[in-house]
Amino acid sequence: MKICYYIFLFLILFFSKSQADQNNIPYLENLNSKVFLDGEWKYRYGDDKKYASPDYKDLDWETVRFPIFSFKVKKGGFYWFRKNFVVSKELKEEKIILMMGKLPDAVEVYLNGSIIGASGTMPPYNVFSGLHIPRSYLLPEGLINYDGINVISIRVYIIRDSITFLRMYFTSYVDSILKNSFNLFFAIIFNIISTALAIFVGLYYFLIYLRDKKNIYNLYISIGMFFISIYFSVVYIEYLPIDFILVNKVQFSSIYAGLLFFIYYFQDFYKINRNFKIKVLFSLPIILCIYLLLSSKDRTTLEFWNDGVFYLVLLAPMLFYILVISIISILRKNKYAIYLLVGICVMFITSIKDIYHVISGNFPEFWSAGWGMTAFILSIFFASAQWSVDNFKEAVEKNEKFKEQTATLKKVFNDIIEIGEIISESGKNLEKTIGEAIQSFNVLVESNERIVNHIEQQMQTFQKNSETIESILASFDKVFLEASNQSGFVDKSSKSVLEIVNSISTVYKTTEETKEIELRIKKLELKDVKEIPFKEGKKRKLIQEIYPEKSFIEQIGRLVNLD
Repeated sequence: MKICYYIFLFLILFFSKSQADQNNIPYLENLNSKVFLDGEWKYRYGDDKKYASPDYKDLDWETVRFPIFSFKVKKGGFYWFRKNFVVSKELKEEKIILMMGKLPDAVEVYLNGSIIGASGTMPPYNVFSGLHIPRSYLLPEGLINYDGINVISIRVYIIRDSITFLRMYFTSYVDSILKNSFNLFFAIIFNIISTALAIFVGLYYFLIYLRDKKNIYNLYISIGMFFISIYFSVVYIEYLPIDFILVNKVQFSSIYAGLLFFIYYFQDFYKINRNFKIKVLFSLPIILCIYLLLSSKDRTTLEFWNDGVFYLVLLAPMLFYILVISIISILRKNKYAIYLLVGICVMFITSIKDIYHVISGNFPEFWSAGWGMTAFILSIFFASAQWSVDNFKEAVEKNEKFKEQTATLKKVFNDIIEIGEIISESGKNLEKTIGEAIQSFNVLVESNERIVNHIEQQMQTFQKNSETIESILASFDKVFLEASNQSGFVDKSSKSVLEIVNSISTVYKTTEETKEIELRIKKLELKDVKEIPFKEGKKRKLIQEIYPEKSFIEQIGRLVNLD
């Protein structure tokens, strides 16, 4: 009996599998390998929840082969896609995961009429898409029809003229964890890291700019990082209470604005093409690009300008220009450009890869530009770190030189202080010497005045003596004339003789005093009478004119006798 049972079960499974293969229905008999949902799917335009029911007849629906890339639709709105598959009873105890990858716009996923997952939001709510986030959903065991037909229904709200579905497949729970971890890291975490780094670097360089406004390139990189953070944040944001098309306009515009300020940064940092006219030349097409993106009326027009025109005409050339000036800077022996070139090359390669996918419509599992931007930001950090280290070393060297110069100046200053003290002491001694000299001079002046006064007195006395001698001589004449006639005057004459003798004695004394005066004058080193400080200058001048060759003493005598 058991043998008949196993044979019967085998025949059921065989014919079920054969029927599934004939109808292009995927069959899950084990989870050792992936079971893809490729092939024909049914689809139609419109919206009705009954389309999710496994009993709904979709015979009149159109077909499309999955995976689909940039599948053109006639108009936006709701679309339904359906696919049948079979699950073996042997998987009843297994957790089956549906890996769907990135889903377009707003999506709801149904299994046998029951919703098992969603991505984004759709009417009647605000439409928003999480199209950059890979999705995977668990098939609830209670909803699975084992060994029977199961229906996967996808309800899509399309806001553009085309949609893309990547390859979908069933896999085990363990495999899904690995795959989801991989997708989470490369599709989400890297973009989160890029956003966080961009914000941090932007604030860091903005603060540096506020401290030193001479280096304007710090402001450029700060603004560029701000725009880049906006671009990458939209990648992993699942909902915002604003129109999704407006979010995309801002996102697409921010990448061009960010790259423009990156160009400004590299031009100023490398000191290449820093001319204002060149900056204007780069700015004008970017301004036009942003204007056209922001003025787009719908998602189709927005994607036409961004994906079909500006990615190829502006974005790729801007990245190439940054790469070229970095190479030129290296050739000019700018050592910091080497660090930046590494990040620029990674950003260039990953961005060109994403640009290719956008232009071709072959969307990858995850965008790689986030990796490139992370590498680029890190390269800026390494370059800045190297620049800071070099500046620190230079500052240390300058500080050491400054210390040496300070020590030298301090020594010189101390020497100056010592010299100043010596000069001050010398000044005090000099002041003391000058004071003593002034006192000596004053004493000399007083002595000179006394000598002059004494000379004047002696000269007056000498003059009187001269007058007396002249009177005596006159008396002698009278005596000799009258001696013979006037004998009576003998006594008087005797007296006169006595007076003469006395006068002669007086003259002799005066002569001795005059010699003494002459000796004093010689001690004063006065060689001529004009050096005597007489108050009677006219007399002195007159004596010199009358007796130019007379001796000093004779001049004095003449001076005494002169009226």
